[in-house]
Amino acid sequence: MSTGALVRYVVVFAVIVGCLAVGELLFKVGSTKASVSPHTAQVRALAMAGGMVLMIIQQVLVWLLFHWGLDASVVVPVCGLNFAVLAILGKIFLGEPVDAQRWAGIVAITIGAALVAQTQKAPGP
Repeated sequence: MSTGALVRYVVVFAVIVGCLAVGELLFKVGSTKASVSPHTAQVRALAMAGGMVLMIIQQVLVWLLFHWGLDASVVVPVCGLNFAVLAILGKIFLGEPVDAQRWAGIVAITIGAALVAQTQKAPGP
């Protein structure tokens, strides 16, 4: 696989993982009950809309990776890195607890995604 192709894949995967994580974070903000959420109804509605837009962008980019010839058995697990990013964002922005067991799971997901990504052969004709 050429360096240019590798950079292209890494960038697209990073955007996918970012879109998924931030989109899910926005969905959580948007779906909280008014009695629990300090956010106004307008902010929650904008958060939901932003989450939907990011999820649409993510799906289009996944289709692009499939079009480029990457295997679904590689794309889907690597996109699972969004769980690790989401846990970190949830802790930072929403104050969610992330205990040692969750961190162990995040490390396992990351190692698993790296192992799966290494099995991808260069797409060819």
